[in-house]
Amino acid sequence: MPTPMLPAIRPDPILDRAVRPLICTLRLRPLLVVIARRSGRIHAVPVDEPYPFEGERYLVSPRGTLDWVVDLREEGGGVLEIDGRHVAFRSEEVDGHEAARIVHAWSLRTRRLRRLRHSPLTDVDDLPVFRILPTMALEE
Repeated sequence: MPTPMLPAIRPDPILDRAVRPLICTLRLRPLLVVIARRSGRIHAVPVDEPYPFEGERYLVSPRGTLDWVVDLREEGGGVLEIDGRHVAFRSEEVDGHEAARIVHAWSLRTRRLRRLRHSPLTDVDDLPVFRILPTMALEE
């Protein structure tokens, strides 16, 4: 059962239009490449580094249900570009107690718990979490 639709904390539109392309061009953060559900276009967004937890890797959306979260739910996978390597993957959304454990461990490690507690999201335990299941490494 997917995580309920939480409100998203959207970045400032001006900063998003100015900073996101710079981050993508300079490859300062990992990029998630998914097919946009509405337009069908390939969409690349900077994301946090996949979080390793108990032998598996997870993507956590600290800003709630953004477009990439809905696209990833719909597609069930995508491509991660990390340090010039492209890895195709399938994704499984994690929910309930397991997701709460992952978010808690992730927030302690990334020191985001304090900021998350003061965010307008209703419950940080309901942040979208996806298990990353690599299918193949693609050529650079």
